[in-house]
Amino acid sequence: MVIVLTGLRRRWARVLALVMLLAYVPWALHGFGADSDLSRPAGTVTHFTVSGRWVALAFALDGSQGAVTAHLAQEVASSGDYATFFVVGLNVWKEQASLRRARQLGDDIESHSEGHINLAAHSYAADLQDLARANRAIERATGQRPRWLLPPYGAVSGSVVRAAHALGLGVILPSVGESIAAQTRRPSTLAQDILAHLTPGAILVLSVGAHDHLLVQELPTLLDLLRLDGYHVGSVGQLARRSG
Repeated sequence: MVIVLTGLRRRWARVLALVMLLAYVPWALHGFGADSDLSRPAGTVTHFTVSGRWVALAFALDGSQGAVTAHLAQEVASSGDYATFFVVGLNVWKEQASLRRARQLGDDIESHSEGHINLAAHSYAADLQDLARANRAIERATGQRPRWLLPPYGAVSGSVVRAAHALGLGVILPSVGESIAAQTRRPSTLAQDILAHLTPGAILVLSVGAHDHLLVQELPTLLDLLRLDGYHVGSVGQLARRSG
């Protein structure tokens, strides 16, 4: 009986370890996708070639934070700048008012997939369906069809790129370094950490989620420092047009 119980404990330990590993995979993919060139197949954009000191500012709306979204859009507009908001299709209806306000202020509303899934782990057909549904939801809410996709977790593959392109979506990933700096959660150094990694043409993606109060707190400082450093801040679409 002791042998049997020991075997059961080992089996449950292995099951628990597997569950923990599966729970970690999306976060591992997020870091890998954001900072490893190996995860960037042809067809993805991580940097724009532009004249002058321009940077693309984007917010990844992983959840539903309508009031925060509206506040960020207003803060960007107050600085005379523009940004891109990548929204999850299933949350669009909750974010409708704030997204429309962002559009009125000149910001772009783009796709962060429909259900915030790991697109690279699904088939081309499944990705196509997911992205098409997200496109429809965003277009209904804002009156404008998305033109860009920010893959959740930074997880991207050749089939993800093909599905996105089939729907008229360009695929972007944060520039190397910016994603690391944006994960800094020390309020006093967030802006400085980002600036230390920033280069003209970079795509700076800031996640709006559990620590959004820190982002709200530090965004004015970040925008001020960017301006003092000679940067112009625009949306992903604006930099794409400037690089064309």
